[in-house]
Amino acid sequence: MEFFQLLRKESKDFDRHLLVAGAFAGIVSTLLIFILTDAANKIAANKTAWTELIFVVICIAAFWFSKGCLLRRTAGAVEEMILNMRLRIAGKIRQTDLSSFEGISRAAIFNAVSTHTMTISRAAPAIVSAGTSMVLLVCAFLVLYFLSPTAFLILAGALAFIIAVLFSNRGKIMQALDEVTDYDNRFVKGFGDLLDGFKELKMNSAMSRDFFESHLQPAAEASRAIRVYGNLIVNHSVLMASSALFILLGAVVFLTPFFAPADAPKLVRISTLIVFIIGPLGEVVHVYSLFTEATASIREIYRIEAQLDSVFEAGFGDSLPAAGADTALTFTRIRCEKISFSYRDEKGEPSFSLEPFDFHLGRPELVFITGGNGSGKSTFLKILAGLYLPAEGAIFAGDTVIGPHNRQDYRDLFAPIFSDFHLFDHLYGLKEIDDNKLQSLLHTTGLLGKTDVVERRISTLNLSTGQRKRLALVLAIMEDKPILLLDEWAAEQDPQFRRKFYREILPELKKQGKTVVAVTHDDDHYDAADRVLKMQYGKFLPV
Repeated sequence: MEFFQLLRKESKDFDRHLLVAGAFAGIVSTLLIFILTDAANKIAANKTAWTELIFVVICIAAFWFSKGCLLRRTAGAVEEMILNMRLRIAGKIRQTDLSSFEGISRAAIFNAVSTHTMTISRAAPAIVSAGTSMVLLVCAFLVLYFLSPTAFLILAGALAFIIAVLFSNRGKIMQALDEVTDYDNRFVKGFGDLLDGFKELKMNSAMSRDFFESHLQPAAEASRAIRVYGNLIVNHSVLMASSALFILLGAVVFLTPFFAPADAPKLVRISTLIVFIIGPLGEVVHVYSLFTEATASIREIYRIEAQLDSVFEAGFGDSLPAAGADTALTFTRIRCEKISFSYRDEKGEPSFSLEPFDFHLGRPELVFITGGNGSGKSTFLKILAGLYLPAEGAIFAGDTVIGPHNRQDYRDLFAPIFSDFHLFDHLYGLKEIDDNKLQSLLHTTGLLGKTDVVERRISTLNLSTGQRKRLALVLAIMEDKPILLLDEWAAEQDPQFRRKFYREILPELKKQGKTVVAVTHDDDHYDAADRVLKMQYGKFLPV
């Protein structure tokens, strides 16, 4: 039972007290029904039932307290479980290496932390409440056994039939839900493409129509069709089980006198008890669909976690510095010795490789990397930064070899701006901000009055592409890291600012003791660099 195993594993609030509260609520419900039945019989016989009234009030109060406690603790336990799963998935994402993470579906991860966790959250209270009904049913079954063993056997047989009906199609239902998850992931990915490619689709009606009709709409329709198919199977099973409840009542009424004539005088009480059982039993039957959906969601979350575990970066957690801690490495010189790297296709075959190379970097220094598209420049930057792990060779910071135990310290030497950079709207990691330095940088980059940082939050990111790159540069410099990595940073800048960047900003950074490694095609500014290296087809060439 994946659901209860998950609840027990993920939440400290799911303990014996929760189980006791649920069992107590079920027992009190059973007592309440019998006390009310006894009171009704007394009143019908013109007798007083004040004692029963007192017990009814006590039972109602006890039920209110126990069921309320159960629901409150369940809500806390479930939301704690959702919190733990979301944070754990986020933590595992932080602990993967980039090249492996790039092969994982973002849509599946988004669905895992949103749709699937909400499915579990929605189903949990109903499932736990159905557990209380199960306790009530057990108590009622015991009473029925003492009233009429024959009726008990008839009821047990009907219950076995209901269970068989519900579980007979469970494999088909779970398979359908797995397929729904797959198509939902495809739809979410397609929807992300719709948002990211909005401008391109807006400018090309044929592309927009083809994308919608051949990709987005079919994924949504396939998800709907499979979901309807799964729901029909569930609804058919629930309908058969619900019908069996009324067949059960008829069987008891008509068969008990035949098989056990001595129990005929008890038939009214037996029928009343079974009518009472139908309500809780119906609740258990109808929660079955929620239970199957929650089980499918749990399995998908565990699948995503297992996938993230498979690309876990060894040593990351141990090497992650505490907030505010100084890096253990200092930068004076970096050496790459016989480094190689390969991208792999789905079959594990190399699709592009960087041939073994040596590289060194000093402080302070300006190094430009040039070369055609696809020559390996961006890949080299990611290897240098420690984001891609080399297949062969070693990287040294000074005389210290970089490995799992210090790789994160090594990464913390760099402030990168990649071509696909992301701007956060908050200055995470910067506890104290030198406002004078910030305003000076905003002035230097022409952003003063266009955006600002207020209480560590960026006032607006609604800027042009070139301005967003300037803001990224400002924030990278504010991090005060010894090395800046810039991947074709100047590509979207106008000629005047591009000249200012190469002739003023970079030399000033070098004066401040910074090292800059910049991928660039601006050959008219190559003379600003201390070294210019050229890449072609995954290897360095002499310039």
